[in-house]
Amino acid sequence: MTTEVLLRELQRDPAGVAALADRGDVRVQRRDAEPLLLLREDRAHAAADGALAAARALRVALLHLDEAAPEALTGEFPWVTRLPVDDRRRFVGEFAQAVQASAELGQWDVLAQALQEWRATAGIHADPALAAELSRPLEDDLGPVPVPEGNPAGPGGWEPRFATSEAAKGWEELCRVVATPMEEAWAVVAGRPARRRHGLRGRLAEREIGGRTLRQWQYEVPGEGRIWYCRDAERRVAWVVAAWRMR
Repeated sequence: MTTEVLLRELQRDPAGVAALADRGDVRVQRRDAEPLLLLREDRAHAAADGALAAARALRVALLHLDEAAPEALTGEFPWVTRLPVDDRRRFVGEFAQAVQASAELGQWDVLAQALQEWRATAGIHADPALAAELSRPLEDDLGPVPVPEGNPAGPGGWEPRFATSEAAKGWEELCRVVATPMEEAWAVVAGRPARRRHGLRGRLAEREIGGRTLRQWQYEVPGEGRIWYCRDAERRVAWVVAAWRMR
């Protein structure tokens, strides 16, 4: 059972709130910030030990299921059926690893990231034409992605450049529809961290550009489309390989 108190109650009567925490978790509500969670250390350790034991048991169970493991997970993650067969097996292995790593570290964002990236990858495979487009090797350099006005590249950033004519056309179309979000998109491709940026997984995780194998990323333009790009660390170039507007 979780009891809710206000921050001022904790400040006014810390002993009383501590007594509540002896009986169960306490959520401390703050006016302009996320709530805090107050819990006893022994219960936190017990929860962490339980999560780790469950994670290890899950990993062993999935290993024993072998070929049946992907099917066993589709009830919770129906999008797994969109993945190619070999990627379904990869998903099972990476899912089990992420669960155990999250439990051991006490950081469940490891699992959240893995699921988010695999879900994004499954969404691409749901469109065979798009999956094929994001798989083929590339050789062309079609020039720089235009810098939005007032949004210059920062020191140490990546230089966005088009790797396909389709990417250039798609980017131009998105710019016509949503100018401000595309300013953010350019900044993300150039190196700014972003919540809506995901690495791809499985056979789409990497692709060949100019004879080099590069990591492939997806950025979601809020409510409008997707941009895919690969970063070449040696040249400090971010190759925009596709830009699609959702219709």
